[in-house]
Amino acid sequence: MTELFLVLLRILFPLDPVARLREITREYLNWLVTCLEDPAKLNDFLTDPEACAGVEAHVIVIEHGVQLLINERARQIAGLPFIYTERLKLVLLHRAKPPRKILARLNRAAALFDNLERLAQSRAKRTQREYSETPRPTQLPNPHSPPQSPRD
Repeated sequence: MTELFLVLLRILFPLDPVARLREITREYLNWLVTCLEDPAKLNDFLTDPEACAGVEAHVIVIEHGVQLLINERARQIAGLPFIYTERLKLVLLHRAKPPRKILARLNRAAALFDNLERLAQSRAKRTQREYSETPRPTQLPNPHSPPQSPRD
């Protein structure tokens, strides 16, 4: 099923890798929230430390993916080339944080995803400002040329 979803995304967004990654992140976030809406899985999450650690591992991956997505969208808005950054793999946690804190992190990641465009716009402005202030290689002084004397 996952392969079919990826093929569909390539058909819908053939030239926009950021849009494909946005949809993949949206689907991953929806999958985790749907899992936690199931009463049996929610009970496991609240009572079983291993299930809680598994959910926290997914939340870590989602948080990282949302931050990368904001950065990639900002680069796209700023007119900079797309640079693929590999996503985090699922980590193995030996101890999980309390379920309340994990759910708060998931809510923050979902809020960041909902504000993706606004956050990317502000980061793009900052990136463009930093990029314009940075001297280009053609603007740097040539270390092999003789120093120019000040004119009187």
